[in-house]
Amino acid sequence: CFPSPDIGFICNISGEIWKTTDAGDSWTRVLNQPGSSFRSLTFVDTMKGWVGNLGPGSWVGTTTDPNVIYATTDGGINWTPISTATISGPTPDGICGIHAIGDTIHGAGRYAGGAYYISSTDGGVSWVSQNLNADFNAFVDVLFFTPDEGYITGADDSNNAVLLHTTDGGANWAIATTSNAYHYWKVGFASAT
Repeated sequence: CFPSPDIGFICNISGEIWKTTDAGDSWTRVLNQPGSSFRSLTFVDTMKGWVGNLGPGSWVGTTTDPNVIYATTDGGINWTPISTATISGPTPDGICGIHAIGDTIHGAGRYAGGAYYISSTDGGVSWVSQNLNADFNAFVDVLFFTPDEGYITGADDSNNAVLLHTTDGGANWAIATTSNAYHYWKVGFASAT
């Protein structure tokens, strides 16, 4: 995630977060946390961001960290887990995809088990989580164009790939497309269309 042309962040399933301040020419590890499996991160500016963790029981057997989302307010130098007390609804098993637009953060997960959607509309102070496991068995990624309109990729309860779409901030989801592939994975747009 690059919140500016020069400042960017990457994470990995080994519990590391790396930062560049020169558009990727060099990188500095800002967090090394064995037991965590960071899957995705998002920033709204160069200081404020969030990272999703897969959680125990994921496809990465070495993951022991039960905290599903961490936040930073100092440009990635310090990361603090969000408290489950701030989550209304079930705590997700893990987060595979996370995307922020201003004060609204959307997350989903996880691959290989757990169809949860989580969001915050107040910059990460409080969160609302939905368990969508009745119809879906895994979520991989999220992408939102506005705080209200976006997509989730994943698989339905029959292990068919599914792309979900919402226009009301995740209150309701409609199937945009499906196929007999195992999962839809990452989603991205090169332009508005």
